[in-house]
Amino acid sequence: MANYLNNKELDAMGKPKYTRGIRNNNPGNLRRLGNQLWSGEIPYAESQDTAFSQFKEMKYGVRALQRQIVTNLRRGLNTPEKFINSYAPPHENNTLAYINSVAKALAIATTSIIEPSEETVIALAKIIVKVENGASSKYVADSDYTAAMALNANLKLKKKATPPKL
Repeated sequence: MANYLNNKELDAMGKPKYTRGIRNNNPGNLRRLGNQLWSGEIPYAESQDTAFSQFKEMKYGVRALQRQIVTNLRRGLNTPEKFINSYAPPHENNTLAYINSVAKALAIATTSIIEPSEETVIALAKIIVKVENGASSKYVADSDYTAAMALNANLKLKKKATPPKL
């Protein structure tokens, strides 16, 4: 498994070859929580990024993203609109485009409820990683999402979302 942490490779324009999220093994671009560390997070004193968490391996960064998704959904930030307005506020992001990307990827309306299941959490994590990292999202493998979900077994999620009652 590739490790992009602290990778100094540059592209033809002299810019870092990988996005910050990929370099930090933090494809959801989760901000540091002060002295509280996620599982697999590099301690602040050893980190090269003062604002965003850095993880030892990609699966730990994806695990943290999945846990954050479940936490937000369970706190009532359970529609694409509510979730993204909290996760990616307008003062830092094109939030409307982000909301629409999430809704389209999940094939739901922007105001539809997102049920926290393994299937939907992985799907939501994948679209967040794609929006946050663009073309560099290809460096997060399907195996990273499944390994992260295995580390999140204590969340006790259903495998698949329950279809809505008609």
